[in-house]
Formats: sequence, structure tokens, C-alpha cells
Amino acid sequence: MGRATRKGLRALLAGAVALGLTAPAFAEPPLDKTVIRYLGSAGQVTFIELAEDLGYLTPLKLKWVGNTISGPQDIQTVVTGDIDIGGAFYGAILKLIAAKAPIKAVVGYYGSDANTYYGYFVKDDSPIKTARDLIGKKVAVNTLGAHLEFVLREYLARSGLSAGEARQVTLVAIPPVSGEQALRQGQVEVSALSGVLRDKALERGGIRSLFNDTDLFGQFTGGAYVLREKFINDNSNASRKLVDGLSRAIEWAQITLARNLGLPVADTQVMHFGKEIAIVIERYDRQFSGNEIVRICQALGILPTRKYQNDGGPSPADVIELLRTYSTDRVADVDTFVEALAFNWLIGATDAHAKNYSLLLAGGPHVRLAPSTTSPAFFPTMTSICRRSSSR
Repeated sequence: MGRATRKGLRALLAGAVALGLTAPAFAEPPLDKTVIRYLGSAGQVTFIELAEDLGYLTPLKLKWVGNTISGPQDIQTVVTGDIDIGGAFYGAILKLIAAKAPIKAVVGYYGSDANTYYGYFVKDDSPIKTARDLIGKKVAVNTLGAHLEFVLREYLARSGLSAGEARQVTLVAIPPVSGEQALRQGQVEVSALSGVLRDKALERGGIRSLFNDTDLFGQFTGGAYVLREKFINDNSNASRKLVDGLSRAIEWAQITLARNLGLPVADTQVMHFGKEIAIVIERYDRQFSGNEIVRICQALGILPTRKYQNDGGPSPADVIELLRTYSTDRVADVDTFVEALAFNWLIGATDAHAKNYSLLLAGGPHVRLAPSTTSPAFFPTMTSICRRSSSR
């Protein structure tokens, strides 16, 4: 889309002006709290730090009070009131809630897929090949009673080990930054690694994967950020801003990745309309000459209720055939569609159904695949926190 075309295209925002919605959209309410205490993670940039760096938390300021080595430690520190926000594996969150801890999960922030998985690694010359070989061995995890222990116990159970045999596999709590070193020095026989720590360890060579969490569960959301209920009740505006900023940072990571990979994506932003929060998408189909978008389901004569392939909706082959038949640049559009499919699979976009793809009828006989407006990955899940806090 050229610069001349982009001018005046904010049709949705123009509509907001006409409806008198711009004042509440841009005039944010004063914050009840301006400093947010949190724990960082050694060797990693967290989403809350990314949100601050991108300016999405302004005027909130972060206060780093140390690093955590585990999710349970992080959210327990939230419960004690020593920090305001923390994140952990859903199992750890549920345990605290079951114990009557006054916390609320507000936004999912991590999970596992083809790129972000946790792997359990051994040295290349290790005799360990199967789950049964782990009996009597030591496995390094970041903490006990959380994600990594749950995955390992499930792996052992699915591999047929009895409860007694599983108890003979020793878990050793080691900070994530020391996991590779512990493995290479023989302090443990297996080490769980992820992210940049996993990638760097693989680059150095000499280790191999025994299994990954995605081998057991596929793509899944692993955990969420939590806030204390008292914090939400006492600081409703700050809570809204905090969840907004985190969600925008997660979306930025996804959309920026897609854009950097060369995929056409629409511009988006999170905005307030009174008490409502919305992701606003730039209308690329509105020009003075008049354009139109046609959803893939509509173009194929399929009811929108059948947008999922599993429900009888369009398959990738159906969409490709449609593009080959009607697109005025069929080669480019088919390539873009296939790349978008691959991208959505990589980020775990489990809701990338046929209604998320459209044709753009750009005046005259021109028909093109429309830019992507959504990348619904498995982890950025907004909650009802804003509605709850605003209904007090």
C-alpha cells in the first residue's frame, strides 16, 4: 500500500470521530498507582519489560526488585505483596487459587509450539535413549512443582513407568542459566532448556534432545500473568493499563515478526472507548475509489458457521484453488497464503480459520489476497479484568 493510498484510510477512526468516541479513546483516566514492582528473569527479556520499552505502559513505571528462577516463586511473591505482577505455569496458579490465594490470572503469556518449546536434553554420548533409562538418573529443572516437573512426570507415565519407578528419577532444581553447564559437567544426566538458552546450547553442540513438551501436548498455553484481587480492586485503572500494555507487547511481537518475514499485515493498535477496550485495525479496504473485501467463506459460498475445516469448511487446497482462479497476481497471492499458513502454525495460531482470510476487490478487475488482520496465537488471551474492575 503506497503512501498516497494510506492517507485518509483510517475509516474506523473517522467513524469514531463521527460518533463522538474520540475523547474517551484518547483521554485516559488518571492512574491510581504509577509504579509496578516485578521480578525479572536472568538472560531473558520478559513481556512486561518489552511493554515498557515500547512505551505501552506509559505513564506506569516498572521497578525491578530482583530475578526469579521459577513461576511458583514469582506468583507466591505476588501473593505476599512484595511485587505487583508475576507469571507462572497454570498448574501452579491453580494450586494457589485452590489454597484460597486471592489472585486472578489476567493474560496468558507463554506456551509451547514449534519454536518456543521446552526440550529435555542429554549429552550426545549419553546412553539415555528412552524414559526407562532415566531411572536412577538426575534431571535439572528450574523449580519443583511447576511446568517442567509436570511435563517430565507425564512423559514417564505415558512411557509406562510405574509410580515407584518414576520416584527413582531425581529432580534437581537449578537456575535456568546454569542448566547447560550442569549437564556438560556431569552434575545431571538431563537438563530442561528453552528459548535463547536452548538455542545457544544447541549451537555449541554436543547435546541432543530426548523429548520436548510439544511431543506430549502439541501446541498449548502454558501460563499466565497474575494480579492480586486487592490490587485490581484498589487500582482498577492501573490494572487496565497494565493488561493493555502486556497484550499490546505480545501482539507487537507477533505482528512485527510477521511483518519482518515479509507477510502483509494490517496496522493495529489497542484503544479505549469509554469502558471498553478494543484492538483497532486499519481499514485497508476503504479508499475514495471504493474497495470491497470478501471473506473466503463468502467467496466459496460457504456459511460462516463452517469457517473451520474440521466442521466442513474450506481447506488450504480450496483457498489455493480460489486464488489461482480469481487473483490477478495468483503466484504472489498463493505464495503469501502458504507462507501465512506456515507462520500461523509456527506461532500456534490455532484460530486461523477461513474467515481470517479475505479477498480484496481493489477497484476495476483487480482481485488480491487481503493483508492479514489477525494472528490469534495460543498465548495472548485477554480476560474479563477490565469489565470486572470497571463495574465496581
